[in-house]
Amino acid sequence: PNNWAKDEKKSSISITETGRKCQDFWDAFNSYAENDKKFIKDFKTRKPQPQNWYDLGIGNRNMHISMNLQFKKGTLNTGIYIPDDVDLYNDFVSIKTDVEKAIGTALIWHQANKASRFFVVKNIDINDSANWEQCFKWLIEMNFIFKDISKKSKK
Repeated sequence: PNNWAKDEKKSSISITETGRKCQDFWDAFNSYAENDKKFIKDFKTRKPQPQNWYDLGIGNRNMHISMNLQFKKGTLNTGIYIPDDVDLYNDFVSIKTDVEKAIGTALIWHQANKASRFFVVKNIDINDSANWEQCFKWLIEMNFIFKDISKKSKK
């Protein structure tokens, strides 16, 4: 009986142009990723939303992979997001050299009071959908590496 009210609420929410682009990107990402047997074995896709981030579980409730889009800057990034565990973040900082060597470049490390993350950025025109397949390949490659890195934590 409450489904009608939920559906009405959803249909009344307007999505911004950027939100629509994000949802289109993540929808195309899902279609691409679902054709990668190894990716589907290791990760579970989720319903795309009109937001600039998309999270993937990695088998550890203390952290997950977070992919992010920035259409205005022409960048995307992916990395480990740690919602509320400074000690876990510091475990990764203690092996920063090994982590960055596994990725093949320096990462951005961001510690905050509540949530922390470390991630890699790719500069690419994500406004041009002709570049999306290249984006998807890069995200999938990086996410496998980050999943392996996540296993190096003590928690």
